[in-house]
Amino acid sequence: MIAEPVAESVEVSSDLQSQQEQYTAGMTRYALTVAAAAAQMDGNEALLKSDKVKRADEVPRRALNLETEKPSQVIQIGLLCGASGPMPLRHRRA
Repeated sequence: MIAEPVAESVEVSSDLQSQQEQYTAGMTRYALTVAAAAAQMDGNEALLKSDKVKRADEVPRRALNLETEKPSQVIQIGLLCGASGPMPLRHRRA
């Protein structure tokens, strides 16, 4: 979908905050490039490449905080109650 040469040497910041900012800036550029490429597709091309566009869009959406759906949370009741080991099966059918 997008074929641009990758820089041979990327300057990496030494501290974590600068690295996070550098990553966010890079992913922002990538996200906007993906969006521009997708906007130029006609209907048939968009249908044929929809899986690729979806995969190419996942990381940038997270990097730009565009995710609206949050994964459901599972609560381990036994863990909260302090139970150790597997819970016994009370109604076992043969």
